[in-house]
Amino acid sequence: MSAHRLKTKALCRRWHRCSELGEETISGPTSDIVVTNGRLVIGPQVIQGGVAIKDGVIAAIGRESSLPDSKEVIDVAGAYILPGVIDPHVHFREPGLTNREDFASGSTAATIGGVTTVFEMPNTVPPTAGADAVMAKRELVKPKSLVDFGLFGMVGQTNVDRIEEMAEAGVIGFKFYLHQTIEGMPPCDDGALFEAFQRIAAVGGVAAVHAENPEIIGRCSAHLRAHGHSDVTANIAARPTVSESEMVARCIAYARAAGNRLHICHVTSAESVDEIASAKRRHLPVTAETGPQWLWFTEVDAAEKGMVLMFSPPFRSEGDRKALWDALQDGRLDMVATDHAPRHREEKLVASVWDAKSGFIGVETNVPLMMGAVDQGRLSIQTYARISSENAARAFGLWPRKGSLLPGSDGDLTIVGVGAAHAIEAERLHSKAKVTPFDGVSTTGSVKYTILGGQVMMRDQNVTGSPRGRDVVRA
Repeated sequence: MSAHRLKTKALCRRWHRCSELGEETISGPTSDIVVTNGRLVIGPQVIQGGVAIKDGVIAAIGRESSLPDSKEVIDVAGAYILPGVIDPHVHFREPGLTNREDFASGSTAATIGGVTTVFEMPNTVPPTAGADAVMAKRELVKPKSLVDFGLFGMVGQTNVDRIEEMAEAGVIGFKFYLHQTIEGMPPCDDGALFEAFQRIAAVGGVAAVHAENPEIIGRCSAHLRAHGHSDVTANIAARPTVSESEMVARCIAYARAAGNRLHICHVTSAESVDEIASAKRRHLPVTAETGPQWLWFTEVDAAEKGMVLMFSPPFRSEGDRKALWDALQDGRLDMVATDHAPRHREEKLVASVWDAKSGFIGVETNVPLMMGAVDQGRLSIQTYARISSENAARAFGLWPRKGSLLPGSDGDLTIVGVGAAHAIEAERLHSKAKVTPFDGVSTTGSVKYTILGGQVMMRDQNVTGSPRGRDVVRA
């Protein structure tokens, strides 16, 4: 059993023992805010009680009678209190693409959606591909952000030698787009990829990969286009599951040899899950994410809904979808990430799939959808706390500062509930671009409060805080 699980179990045992004796639990001084009458999700336990926060960090957890006095008290009426949700894969489009999104609009959507920390992808204009770009982006977005954030650095064929300077500049990880040229940067060939992994190992970083094989995709796409296939199913045919699973296996092999930590983005297939599970059985430092879109939709839905479900990697079979749910529950997949990628209707809903842009919004709808799945019994609330926060914090070097309700952790809370069904309405979402396949989808999950560093940033679906986001900077 891991040291963390032992520590968490000891914490829960102490909480129960103190509750039985009527003593103070893990406590601290007079606090700035106390959240009461909730169900705290701490490791394997769900505990009735509350949280006290002082000077931005958790000062105490326990029964209401044991918590310190506070300037502000919030009664959450039995809602679940989770560690602040982390979305480790968003595109807030700044700099250079702010007609689609910027950090003000994106972090507003995140806050309304219960997210307290995001990891921002580097495929902007210019790309975040050197220390100068990292620092410029940090200065640009920090005054606008309602949430904490980490910045990825981009690595391609031409800037492998800039990994060390980006690490020094404090990137949360290094993103590899292995499927195509992005913003003028060609993907790494095998030699550059292996060297990059070695360099990342030397600086203690994480390599995050978009794992698709460009040669397979290119040849399949050319064949389909030549034969006049242009609907959304052509994108699925151009990206068979082997184009993903082969690249996942290749990256795992190089990471094993190089000794670096590896994170697989947006896993979509059972084949890829098998490759990742094999790496975990060998105790390799490999983590992986999937997203709500692949948990909800299949290739059948894509054929019915059309271009709104143009996404890379694409939607798979019902068997693949089931494998993703099972892998989240049993730990073969580590986390849920939205790949929030705003697109306007004129970019997305076009006649030919070859002209359509991949992606759509998701940072605001993720938590309500996943809490609806908890309500339906697809996941336990304990599992959801792990895949929505703790595992991302651990994978990217932020635990227990993030992803934890332990005293001393950042005072980030996502307070959620389940209840009456309600439909997602695209036009009421807060991103600049409103295109989403979840428009009209019903869920019973809801976000009650978003608290960042002890400050209430959202209550009752209204932003109540001002920009205070910090760059978390990987330790």
